[in-house]
Amino acid sequence: MRNPAMRSPSTATHAGERPNGFSRCFHAKKRPYWSSGTQPSDAWSSASTAGSSSSRYSRMSRSAAVPLTHAPLAPRTGVGTGAVCTRFTGNGALRASERGSAAPARIVPGDKGKAVLSASGFPRRRPSREAATVTRLGQRSWPRVTPAYRALDLTFSLRMASADLADYVEMTLAPLATDEAAAHVYSVVDDGARFKSRYAVYFDGQHIVRTPSEPLALTYLLWHLNRAVVAASDRYLLVHAAAAAVDGAAVLLPAAMNSGKSTLVAGLVRRGLDYLTDEAAAIDPTTKLVDPYPKAISIELGSWDALDELRPPADARFDRFSDEQWRIVPDSVRPGSIADRCPARLVVSPRFQPAAKTRLERISRAEGVLVLAENSFNFASHGGAALDTLAAVVRRCDCYRLTFGSLDEACDEIASLAEQLEAKV
Repeated sequence: MRNPAMRSPSTATHAGERPNGFSRCFHAKKRPYWSSGTQPSDAWSSASTAGSSSSRYSRMSRSAAVPLTHAPLAPRTGVGTGAVCTRFTGNGALRASERGSAAPARIVPGDKGKAVLSASGFPRRRPSREAATVTRLGQRSWPRVTPAYRALDLTFSLRMASADLADYVEMTLAPLATDEAAAHVYSVVDDGARFKSRYAVYFDGQHIVRTPSEPLALTYLLWHLNRAVVAASDRYLLVHAAAAAVDGAAVLLPAAMNSGKSTLVAGLVRRGLDYLTDEAAAIDPTTKLVDPYPKAISIELGSWDALDELRPPADARFDRFSDEQWRIVPDSVRPGSIADRCPARLVVSPRFQPAAKTRLERISRAEGVLVLAENSFNFASHGGAALDTLAAVVRRCDCYRLTFGSLDEACDEIASLAEQLEAKV
């Protein structure tokens, strides 16, 4: 499932781009929408620009169009959190854009086989069926059961039949390890070579996907994990942003998908900043602090040359899991690089443009609030308090837009801003 989506530098078109620039979306009642324009996509994540004038919807039925809300992203090569609007690439592989709230169950063709996806990863709840599935899965023999992990407010463990997959997942999720008991469990079933679609992924009793490809099963597992983290952590105001920290001050990098956030934050950590997330900046409405969500940094094919020194070591057991996307554990970039919760002091909205001259533009705090609101996963669910929270956060921040075509130049600009912060302190 080759994905040409590139962070920075890159000359690729937006992932999931259709020849006519339209993507099919699904409303909560499973009716089709068409979104004009192309939505870019990001490795693990998605946030949309809800309410943006650049996104227009028209119904393919008699009812009036309604805006679609954030929901985590259907997977591409890695895991995304974004929406359930689906796109199909030239080779038939599933892609996704940023908007939508539910999608019908579908068969996803791709160059690694077909994956049967249950609705949008959060299918209609059927308690009796889920209970039976939980019982059936509990009766299986599981060669590997992982320790527990915490990602924001989601605690979970995983059961797997493959030792290679279990080792790779444990390595990837190591920054999220916890001593707490897991409230949920993922199960990756291998029914053997006699079945064409031998691999299945379950979240507790919910069936997520069945596929003939083990790497594709991993892709859906991590995609659903990001969805579940967002769903379980609604007490936070979650912003689609990468985030780094310097001397206890967070630098938020909010932007639409495929803007270069993951590549940029990897470059900043390489420069000496600490790591908070490449996916979702979790703002605590009570303390106004940014809590870390230190998932592995997702680096896609187009950024490999710019971050070549972060290339994972060759391992025949794991190569098939990282042939299109690297998942870089922060401590492998720089040991001890994971930051503690801290207040935000900078908001820099990045936008990668191939061959563009690097340009840093200061914006007002009001514009900074708008940028964060546009890229929030759950702004609506917090009601009027969401705007108050963002205003309180941005009141302490300097705000900028950053257009860049060079990773090194972009890191130079942000490092300079960080030095100015240190001087103020």
